Amino acid sequence: MSNQPSRLQRLLRRTAIVLLPAPLVIIALAILASQLSEFTTRNEILSLSSFIVILSFSGLAFNWCRVSPALASEASLNAVFHVGIDLFLASLLALVASFFAWLQTIPKFIPANYYPILFALHFLFLFLSLLSFLVSILCLLRVIHNESAAGVS
Repeated sequence: MSNQPSRLQRLLRRTAIVLLPAPLVIIALAILASQLSEFTTRNEILSLSSFIVILSFSGLAFNWCRVSPALASEASLNAVFHVGIDLFLASLLALVASFFAWLQTIPKFIPANYYPILFALHFLFLFLSLLSFLVSILCLLRVIHNESAAGVS
């Protein structure tokens, strides 16, 4: 039994690599646009769970970079390690964004005239988190593509 992926696996990987980037960018833009509408409704669509999801991707990247160099090139493992760091930072940015959104729900502690500032901080941290997440995922897709291309004989 070969350690190499099957033709079907390679085809599915290539298809995913081609199809995923554009929808991921559109999703990120849609999330940011919906957050702008939050300013009037104060409904948070991204909760604390976004922090956990991005942190999970970070864990995936760190586990991936620990595989044997026999399964992936050192350059790929190094790239995945750095993506893991970026995803961890993106998760912390998402956590801070959630904090600023949460502050807006406590009217006793925060005067209403600070809501626009809190929202701006929320949006800034969310934007940076999503941008970092998107760039990191696209980097992982590039690593998959390069490893798949290198594995094809």
